[in-house]
Amino acid sequence: MYRLAKTALYSLFGLLLVFIGFISYSVWQAQDDLSYFLNREADMRTKLELVQKELVQKERYYRLLRNNSVFLEKIVKRKLGYIRPDERVFRFE
Repeated sequence: MYRLAKTALYSLFGLLLVFIGFISYSVWQAQDDLSYFLNREADMRTKLELVQKELVQKERYYRLLRNNSVFLEKIVKRKLGYIRPDERVFRFE
């Protein structure tokens, strides 16, 4: 009888150790996943800030194109190479 109780106690102790090991591994894995997602969130926030700054710059650029005819003419001349009929362009190489 004593031997059966001792064996049952060892079995319960073994199961308890396995359970504690499983829980420990699960907690460790959850912490690892949390760390990964926190780093990913920080990267995404940084990218979001850069994209928002780029958006502000592009909105300003397009606002100037729509509302400032001198700026529009300058951009069209530089990027598309247009000139007015009464203008001459001198290119030096």
